[in-house]
Amino acid sequence: MWLSWWCEWRPVLAVVQPETFMRWRCQGFRLFWPGTPSPGRPPISGELPARIWQIAHENLMWGQRRIANELRLKLGLRVSPRTVHT
Repeated sequence: MWLSWWCEWRPVLAVVQPETFMRWRCQGFRLFWPGTPSPGRPPISGELPARIWQIAHENLMWGQRRIANELRLKLGLRVSPRTVHT
């Protein structure tokens, strides 16, 4: 309301087609969401599967959680226990 005291707002109003409004809406959305996300999980590095396999075969009694926790604590690599599943 107070903005109407500063400028004349009636000439600014216009009637637009629904297609034009939808196009403006999509363009505005693209400004805030520029890319499309890639589906699925991000790929793991090439060295990590070999390291998981090595730890799993050296420690046959360790499960998925234990291997994932060892990778996180000793090497600083955060992986899900489901990623460790061999």
